[in-house]
Amino acid sequence: MLGAFFLEAIMALTVTPQRPFEMSRGEDDGIRIGTIQITFDSSYPTGGEAIAASDINSGFSTILGLVAIDYNAAGALWGYNYCSAAGKIFATVADVEDGNATDLSANVVTFLYVCV
Repeated sequence: MLGAFFLEAIMALTVTPQRPFEMSRGEDDGIRIGTIQITFDSSYPTGGEAIAASDINSGFSTILGLVAIDYNAAGALWGYNYCSAAGKIFATVADVEDGNATDLSANVVTFLYVCV
């Protein structure tokens, strides 16, 4: 694991970087792609958990994409809301968002990220 990557608790999420990759079209416009594992806590907030690029890595400024690629909760769907002012990770079951204060502490989700 690269030294610049770290484990950090953010609000109700624990973000654990897995394997980083890096692509660049020039010196200063590097696009970073990698995976993170996110562990939720016992009080999911309605509307989703806030996440910022700096929660993934302190050197990142923008999340371009965040896609769930593996999870341990049968029937749950995990997504990232690109439209909210602060990015939000949300949980749904049968197209209905989990309720406020739902205990999701047993849920560990691996996301593919694209950041700059």
